[in-house]
Amino acid sequence: MILIVKSSLYKTKKTMQKTLLITLSLLFFLNVFSQEKTTSKFSIKVGIEYRLTPIRSVEEFRFNNPNINFNLDRQLNGTSINYTLSYRVFKKFEIGFSQSFRYDHVYFKSSFADLQPNTNVTVAQSESVNSWITDYHFFLGKYFTVSNTDFFVKAGISLMNNGTNYTETQSVFIDENTYVLLGSQNDFNFIAQNISAGFVSKKFELGLGAYFVGEFPIGASHYPGGYEHKVLKNIILPYLKLSYRIK
Repeated sequence: MILIVKSSLYKTKKTMQKTLLITLSLLFFLNVFSQEKTTSKFSIKVGIEYRLTPIRSVEEFRFNNPNINFNLDRQLNGTSINYTLSYRVFKKFEIGFSQSFRYDHVYFKSSFADLQPNTNVTVAQSESVNSWITDYHFFLGKYFTVSNTDFFVKAGISLMNNGTNYTETQSVFIDENTYVLLGSQNDFNFIAQNISAGFVSKKFELGLGAYFVGEFPIGASHYPGGYEHKVLKNIILPYLKLSYRIK
């Protein structure tokens, strides 16, 4: 007998409520303390972002299903394209939204090949499962001028790795003729803090920044009685971003 048990992991409302509260608090701060005249201005930018190899201080993960594995460095670093919509609330302040796209590695799917010629062993074959991955960024920015050069600093929240869904399964044998196949629908989504700084040259912006992730979820295995969660902790993902303002 084969029994399929499916489950889904959902982000709690508390995280989104906290993010909304922080954003509203920052907007209130800008409204109260800024002495600039309102010069509302909408702009559209397109750009490219290159993410460096992640820096992590703690590793706490292990997949219980040997047929699913992933490479953290390969999944998170690399190049993405993006667009940015921003609005100048004050002369030197802006609030914005950005979305990035990349076709990249999600996880490895392993299988065993046939017996090798003249041997009694098999060779494991790993296939990279790729997908379109999107990120959503919400930020506040401040522009200022030093020695006739325009600079900026930005900070915000990023919803990362959307589109990284996968299915993890675990077999539990009852007896020699019966086993239960337990499965869970998981993903590699996470929320990160995003900080960057750079300079402006005419219509171009060049910035250096980093994503800060307290915990990186890598799914949960469903066992009788509950789930076993696995996470990576304390990840810093540096990046370099070049944008061009088209409006």
